[in-house]
Amino acid sequence: MDLPGINAGEYEFKSRYDCRQLGYFCTWQKHPVPEITMDIIGYIVVPLLGFLFFTFPGVLLISTFKYLNTLSKITTGVFFSISFWVCLAWFLDLLHLPLRLSALSLMAVFILYFAIFRKGAQRALLVKARSLQLKNIPLHRIALVIAILSLIFPILFITIPPGNDTAMHGYISRLIIDNNGLPHSYRPILPVDYFGSYSAGYHVLTALISGVNSSFLRLAIIFLSISVYPLTLISMVFCLNRFFTEKTAIYTAIIFFGINHSYKDTIWWAATQLYYLLHCVYLALGCLCT
Repeated sequence: MDLPGINAGEYEFKSRYDCRQLGYFCTWQKHPVPEITMDIIGYIVVPLLGFLFFTFPGVLLISTFKYLNTLSKITTGVFFSISFWVCLAWFLDLLHLPLRLSALSLMAVFILYFAIFRKGAQRALLVKARSLQLKNIPLHRIALVIAILSLIFPILFITIPPGNDTAMHGYISRLIIDNNGLPHSYRPILPVDYFGSYSAGYHVLTALISGVNSSFLRLAIIFLSISVYPLTLISMVFCLNRFFTEKTAIYTAIIFFGINHSYKDTIWWAATQLYYLLHCVYLALGCLCT
């Protein structure tokens, strides 16, 4: 199947490439399930997997962060989870274990452990949820929730992943999916016999959120492209909260993020991976200052 020329900024992908060679474009190929049905399933599967991979195993460690407030605990848990899954792919490669089965099995173990052995944490969450009333929530936390929702909202209106480099991120993620783990070359997409010269952490996370399934790869890239915004915001809050009160940190991050267009504009040249790195820098600075 030939693809029409697609103008992506200064680059143009010509129709001489078929859908097997252009990463996320592979999701446009004919599928036994109607495309609209796959999209509906994808909009359920991808956010669910994204939530799980961002939550576990970090949520199991939250109770150990006694010196942090609730918002900082959540932030630390999310970024620990992201780091865990990215690093896991290299250990699985060393042990020659399949990525899909290993990651989903570990996820099931974490969920079962939380459900069976962390009754105290569950009760604490339920108590907080039941006692939650809008009038008792500080205004700055309401502002943070509104800011996060406004940054996530565009996911409903994106058809293809943004960014001139996204095709490259797509085919690297597709290689990981097809190999069910880290590949050792870029073949058959590129005549390069070595894999690893370009950091693949972001692509491992993309493959996992797609369920290591190429049918949901396009939506997984969109999900990560959008999630970079709220994650940047909360990581900035976490870092600033080491120096200022939570209220000051939240309002400063929201104002900075609102007036600084460089953060919002870089998504169009697919700087998602760069910003995931910046999240880790913010988090490291916050932890060191703590």
